[in-house]
Amino acid sequence: MLAPTREQVAQLNAAARTARLDGHRAQPHVDLPDGNQASAGDTVLTRRNNRDLTNGDTAWVRNGDRWQVTAVHRDGSIDVQHLRNHNRLTLPADYVAEFVELGYATTIHAAQGITADTCHGLLTGQESRQQAYTMLTRGRHANHAWLQVDNPDAHVSPVDPGLRQPATATQLLEAVIGHDDAPASATTHLHLADRADKLLGPAATCYLDAITYAAEHHLPQDVKDLIDVAGALHGLAQADAWPTLRSHLMLIAANGHNPARVLAEAAALGGLDDARDRAAVID
Repeated sequence: MLAPTREQVAQLNAAARTARLDGHRAQPHVDLPDGNQASAGDTVLTRRNNRDLTNGDTAWVRNGDRWQVTAVHRDGSIDVQHLRNHNRLTLPADYVAEFVELGYATTIHAAQGITADTCHGLLTGQESRQQAYTMLTRGRHANHAWLQVDNPDAHVSPVDPGLRQPATATQLLEAVIGHDDAPASATTHLHLADRADKLLGPAATCYLDAITYAAEHHLPQDVKDLIDVAGALHGLAQADAWPTLRSHLMLIAANGHNPARVLAEAAALGGLDDARDRAAVID
């Protein structure tokens, strides 16, 4: 499993270990620096080269090596077996406490050069196309991309999160494909800065965010309450697209129109009984 950040990797590792244990208590166990625990049977990852840790042959501990824990000792050291070459050795307690993590998941950056039978990768929409390429080429037989669509970032823009609808999986994937972090020369940056077609999209988005934010804070509370009551009367308050429709109704109200009347007129234009999302159709 691959994820963009160390925090997400730690969460995936914890979930994988929980699934492996399947409700059984694992004893003994050792605490790891990523906040997780490891016991016999767990897959772990070493995070620092150490030529002093060896089994007597030419093999030694490398950053990025994956091992299976075979035993946990009282002093916090662990016996491990390398998953690829099957070498066995003991990792001392001080090394385990600083440089050993669960190895079911890792970051996309750390996965370069690693291959597996099947890869499951998490994308949030903030990654670059280069990261997505790395993630989707790790699996020999299958590669799966899981897109996180239910967690809008409140810090991306000043719009009230209550007015924003999470992006769809397709929109997130389009954002990843459109994000190129390949190095560009100063001449290229200057050329792009003068292209109106490259500036219009971000400018329109900023403008829409700004006027929506302004409407939310400009309108008196009774007008916003009127919009919420009208939405509830039409059975829209629980619809997925209600936050988007609500923000547009606020813009309508800020332009001097009655939002409840406009909503009623739109709802009366056609049947909504067969609509999966009534608010989306009205919007």
